[in-house]
Amino acid sequence: MTENRPRISPEQFATLPENVRRYIMMIETNCDPSGTIRSAMQLRDTVEAMGLRMGEMRAEMLAIVHKAARMSGSPDDSPAYGFGWVSACEYIASKLTAKED
Repeated sequence: MTENRPRISPEQFATLPENVRRYIMMIETNCDPSGTIRSAMQLRDTVEAMGLRMGEMRAEMLAIVHKAARMSGSPDDSPAYGFGWVSACEYIASKLTAKED
């Protein structure tokens, strides 16, 4: 996560005294009656997690491409129609994972 905000798990929340849990739920309801803030926070966390997973998948894909190049016996930069096919895959992967400004 990009922020250092305190997190509490459902298990930890369940161990709190009943009156503290009710108080926290009351504050949450009063501050965000329609649940939009909670939804926005969950969506932000989901997008951040998906971005991290996308980076992991890019690294996995590049590892597979390089392994395939080694198995085929051709160097990574061997030209395929004037452009190295591994370089082409890396270029495509970088475009797919590039952050939009």
